[in-house]
Amino acid sequence: MIIVMISLLLISGCTSDQDEVGNNIDTNDGTTDQNDTETEDCGNEVGNGLEIVRGPLEPDRPADRDSVFRSLAVDPLDSNIVYVGTERNGIFRSVDGGDTWEWLRKGIKHTEFGYPEIYYISISPLDSNDSVFAATTNGPGPLTGQYAAGAGIYKLLNDSDTWASSNCGLTHAGLHTVVFDLNNPDVLVAALSSEDPTASQLQGMSFPGGIFKTSDKGDNWIEATTPSGSDKNDFSQIYSRGFPSTTFFTYGKNFPDPSLNLGFLKSIDGGDTWTKFGPFGANNQIYYFDISTDGTVFYAYEYSDSTKWMHKSVDGGETWTTQSGPFFGVVKVSPGNSNLTLFFGSNPNDYDSYRIYKSTDGLETYSGVYEIDKTVEDIEFAQSNPNVVYAACEGLDIYKSTDAGSTWTKLINLRSEIINVE
Repeated sequence: MIIVMISLLLISGCTSDQDEVGNNIDTNDGTTDQNDTETEDCGNEVGNGLEIVRGPLEPDRPADRDSVFRSLAVDPLDSNIVYVGTERNGIFRSVDGGDTWEWLRKGIKHTEFGYPEIYYISISPLDSNDSVFAATTNGPGPLTGQYAAGAGIYKLLNDSDTWASSNCGLTHAGLHTVVFDLNNPDVLVAALSSEDPTASQLQGMSFPGGIFKTSDKGDNWIEATTPSGSDKNDFSQIYSRGFPSTTFFTYGKNFPDPSLNLGFLKSIDGGDTWTKFGPFGANNQIYYFDISTDGTVFYAYEYSDSTKWMHKSVDGGETWTTQSGPFFGVVKVSPGNSNLTLFFGSNPNDYDSYRIYKSTDGLETYSGVYEIDKTVEDIEFAQSNPNVVYAACEGLDIYKSTDAGSTWTKLINLRSEIINVE
């Protein structure tokens, strides 16, 4: 069971002020040790999560770029409810289609460097009042103990807008994704990344990759059965597709050594067991992919020093066609039309300027619909209304379209308009 300490968890020697939204700010620059109150062996207590910090007031380049990773999420039943995560400043939510935003940090543990990176947010298929989960990481590391950094899986307690850790059964804190079974809101699948720790105090420790499943909405996680080599892979995207039964899809890759890439995997038994499929694997560098609602049409972006390709499959990932183009990252397919795709790309003959592109014929043709000056890291269609689309950029710019991506409006820069506002 998740234990949430809603009683006062004051850390000795800390004082606090009020921030712009009425939360306590730790005035010792966030250096409290969240482990002072850790007692569970799976790291599910709040620790210093009830102390609120602002996080860094500017990106710490080159390591940080105010990334949102793949954390943009839209409520499946309400296109006005949107979440987006940040690199070290927690999570933001809008309930009015992006007009106003709330800053949700309470319960998330932190260090002197701020909050863990929010890599992915998943919203219950029932609605966001049922449950919202976030996958967070600071790189590989333990969930508890002296060197725990507060990362892992968090679940939003909507009655208090407090995040509670949901880590029991996970083996470390390097989370890159968590996703609901769209046909069973009690089931979620999450993936741990395989990475070597850079912190000197963690040298020699092992943090293997793997896929985990919960059948009780995050109370307990059990490792799934995966192909040999999964411990050397990162599974940065997982999709739940199909009705009335679910097929989960993911792609396993090893960034330092692509020869260890597993390629595409799927599970047809609710995430318990996973098998490889399709031709991709060793040495392919698939960075982003998306899948149609019925699980048959795939779009996958491959990148290397000499390659910027988009691969497409119309038979569930078994056979593929390949084309070159201005592709440069995220690609998304409309939940209402598998031929309608949006992708981020460079301007022709100018790799230092960018556009959002739109295709209505499955990438047979496409056009640049919006000039943009920052990298688009995530694009999300609203399942309940595919004409509504949101985009989140490096630098914390958030955009919205109400005509399926043909035109765009900038909603907010979270850094300048919220984070750095006194």
